[in-house]
Amino acid sequence: GGEFALEQVAQIYFTLGSELRLDWLQDQIAALPNDNVWAERAREALSDEMYFQQRALTVQALQAASREVDQDPAQAWRESHAAKLRRWSGLVSELSAAPGLDLAMVNVALRELQTLVAACTLASA
Repeated sequence: GGEFALEQVAQIYFTLGSELRLDWLQDQIAALPNDNVWAERAREALSDEMYFQQRALTVQALQAASREVDQDPAQAWRESHAAKLRRWSGLVSELSAAPGLDLAMVNVALRELQTLVAACTLASA
C-alpha cells in the first residue's frame, strides 16, 4: 500500500474539492475586490492557503485509503470524519446563502477549513 496512480490522486483531490465546495470558495476568493495591491496580495494568500488545505485533505484521504484497501479513499475519509464535515457543510451553506462574500467571511471560512484539516489530522494519527 501507499502508492497511488496520479489519476487516483487527482480524482480524490478534485472529488474532495467539489464535495466540500472548495472550488466554489476559490471562485468567491477570485471575486473579492481587487482595488489595491494589498487586496490583491490578500486574495493570492487566501487562494494559496485554500489549495494547501485541499492538498492536505487529499493526503489524509490517501492515508485512509492505505488503511482501508477495499474502500473508495474519499468515501473512507468522509465516513471517518462525518461530524466535522457536517459542521463545514453548514458553514458553506450559510456562506452560499449570503448575497456576496467579503474578506472577513472568506477569512472565517478559511480558518474553519484549517480547523477541519487539523482536527482530521489529529483524529487520523
